Amino acid sequence: SFFFFFFFFFFFLFLKILKSLGCKKLTYLYLSGCHKITNQTLYYLSQNSFELSSLIMICCFEITDEGIAQLVTGCKKLSTLNFAFCHKLSGDCLTSLASLKTLKKLDLYLCTQISEVQIRDFKSKNLNVILK
Repeated sequence: SFFFFFFFFFFFLFLKILKSLGCKKLTYLYLSGCHKITNQTLYYLSQNSFELSSLIMICCFEITDEGIAQLVTGCKKLSTLNFAFCHKLSGDCLTSLASLKTLKKLDLYLCTQISEVQIRDFKSKNLNVILK
């Protein structure tokens, strides 16, 4: 459909712009509602956006625990993350997120594969993080 083509055209244009700019000084990125964004985007950010401190990805349905693991390997300054409604994330992503020493705010609202037990365990080990 036209919408599908239109979305991918602008998504790849967006990635090309990010790549050309280098994203070295990018600190804030809002990608909410970009339903087709995948782990490839998170990998790219981890390799190019070392100053990134806030990432908002509400309703990015294709990202997974593997993408989160890739993200935190390069983006060590992340302090605010919002992955609300990212249904493919499971409790495994919490292990990766726990490695972020700078993390202060984390929103996992309606990430249905993450259990309340996993959330409580994460909270107990990461007292400085405000978790929604």
